[in-house]
Amino acid sequence: TSQRRCFYSSFAHMNRVVYIVSGAALISATPFLGKEPSTANKVSITLSTTNDVYSMYARPMSGNGYFFEGTPSADFYSMCEKDGDNCYGEAAAKGMPEAAVGKLYEMDMPATGGKVMTNEDSGCVDPSLFDDMVRDPSTAWGNTAQMAGTYKYLGLTADTDEYISMLPGDFVAMSYLSSITYGEHMVDMMNAGEVDLVPFGNHEFEFKNECPPADMANHPEFNDVCVAWNMATGNFLYLGSNVYEDKEKTVRSGSKLEVDDEISFVNATVPKNQKVFAEEPSFYAISGNYWYKMVEGKKVCFAGTTQTSAAQSMIDSSRIWLSDMIDAGVDATREMNEDGCNLVIVLTHESEGFDVLFWRKAVVEEGIKIDAIIGGHDHFPAFLNLQHPTKPDLITPVWKMGMDGQMLGKFVFDFDDENPNGKLRFAHAIPVFDGQCDQHFVGTDNEEWWNNNVMQTWNHWVEPIKPMAETNVTNLLFKGFYDTADIRSAESRVGNMLADLFLRNSSVPLAALTGGSIRYSLSQVFSERIPLTELYLYEENPFLGGLVSYDMSLMELFGYVIYSAPIVMGGSNAARPVTSGFEVEIDPATTKHG
Repeated sequence: TSQRRCFYSSFAHMNRVVYIVSGAALISATPFLGKEPSTANKVSITLSTTNDVYSMYARPMSGNGYFFEGTPSADFYSMCEKDGDNCYGEAAAKGMPEAAVGKLYEMDMPATGGKVMTNEDSGCVDPSLFDDMVRDPSTAWGNTAQMAGTYKYLGLTADTDEYISMLPGDFVAMSYLSSITYGEHMVDMMNAGEVDLVPFGNHEFEFKNECPPADMANHPEFNDVCVAWNMATGNFLYLGSNVYEDKEKTVRSGSKLEVDDEISFVNATVPKNQKVFAEEPSFYAISGNYWYKMVEGKKVCFAGTTQTSAAQSMIDSSRIWLSDMIDAGVDATREMNEDGCNLVIVLTHESEGFDVLFWRKAVVEEGIKIDAIIGGHDHFPAFLNLQHPTKPDLITPVWKMGMDGQMLGKFVFDFDDENPNGKLRFAHAIPVFDGQCDQHFVGTDNEEWWNNNVMQTWNHWVEPIKPMAETNVTNLLFKGFYDTADIRSAESRVGNMLADLFLRNSSVPLAALTGGSIRYSLSQVFSERIPLTELYLYEENPFLGGLVSYDMSLMELFGYVIYSAPIVMGGSNAARPVTSGFEVEIDPATTKHG
């Protein structure tokens, strides 16, 4: 493919873009809703989001998520102050209401409009199939082609003056495919889905300056940083309120980004995204601290933050600099309010505990208006409507959608004489199911977009991993007491155990792990044998709980296990911690072990 380039300038600009759909072309598909014309005093905007997308394929999920509507307790704040990364898992284990777990299709949250997931707002999913599909544990959620289609469909059917799509971080890595493409596959899929805004996830910095397709030697404009190449090839804007290009921390990453007039990927060429890269007015605040867009006279503003501790170990400290994400978020939202923003949205890539602490500092302690905190980094769905302790009518949605594009969040805000600074009409979780978007694009004016931009891009990038994706790993079993509640990160866990098994079965040293990257400590007796892959996922996903049979492919196993910790290609096996204290057996009922 031809090398794609980026340019930097002091300011960039934008215009409003309007989708026009021909009704005559929608004979065989569900009709798209028309947008109601705005009046001088009535304006509306739709936002969509998902986060942490690694797998190209769909798979079953438990259908559970965290939910909470109210004011967090002092005990919960204290837990998150001690360990912002793990306080939700700890709170759930203690049965605290702040970390209640429920079925997505049963959650009812009045502050955000009632049902979190409803067939009345089902995205690409056929409403008549909705109830059965969301309750069926075998339903496959996700697939990046369906994710791209859902993004597009939500924009086409939005009955608002503007539609902005977002993905709050982690798409460049971590996955087995990203070790081949250096994130190019996901940048292309996001280009296909017409994503507008992203903050930096910690895994956006995974490759530092080692990304051969970028041809760094001939592209000094990348400043020897792989993420600059990813930025140049994307048709979306990066928000980095606490991510800097210089040691003095005067230039925020992304704030000077421009792209070519045309963006090419696989078999498609599209014009640069006019919503974020158009001519006027300037889309970044002079400080570079937030991005804004004028929508029918309303100033809608977005900032993005990245968890400092999670990204610090991955960045090239001579090329990227970070500041504290909570302080940066407070500064950005204060500036947005002082600059007259009518809508204030913060995209965060940090653990949910830090989201809550950020909300407390900004909204409760400093009285800063934030209309929504839309997050990533955690791989679980979480729907929190946080209520101000002394102003009960002031409620801030703090939502994140899980992982792998299995759901999109949809937020609709209205502005009128009574609510000049916006009011949330509703927020919903939109499921993404395999094979559902085709019905909305085949036979319409968007069929060529669907076949060429989306499906050809998806098929191109999954080709190298099809054999691995079609090989399930279910015959390595574990039984007994598994305890990682007080284990050092450099010692063996199930991730290292699986890596050991791969290494023993390889003709050459393949990978050396310095430690697992598991979010939840686990101390549990497994009286029945379970696959090691499921054991690994118990630690990564708190909602498995035996609720779903999870057959994990070899490709996903490489992504979630091998690539969940630093890799040393060709490293010495002698220096590695060895697996101890576990007994693993080959399933005696299986004759082929791979």
